[in-house]
Amino acid sequence: MVRELSYTTIAHVLESWEKLRRIKNYETVAGSILFRQLFKRAPQAKVLFGFPIDADTDSSELLTSKRFLMHAGYMIEMLD
Repeated sequence: MVRELSYTTIAHVLESWEKLRRIKNYETVAGSILFRQLFKRAPQAKVLFGFPIDADTDSSELLTSKRFLMHAGYMIEMLD
């Protein structure tokens, strides 16, 4: 069963998201953080996005790759 969200919770989420949107290139910044956490917690997810399962989530090669940044930005755009 899912609990109903309070007005306070919803307002806090919307306010937090708005603060995030004020960051320059927020899609890429937030997406990179999201994907790094996802890949650390579920390494098998790397394969779903076209990365080798043994890719180092802290490597600058991965974090600056065009594919990684594209997926990161698109993920946040979809959430937004």
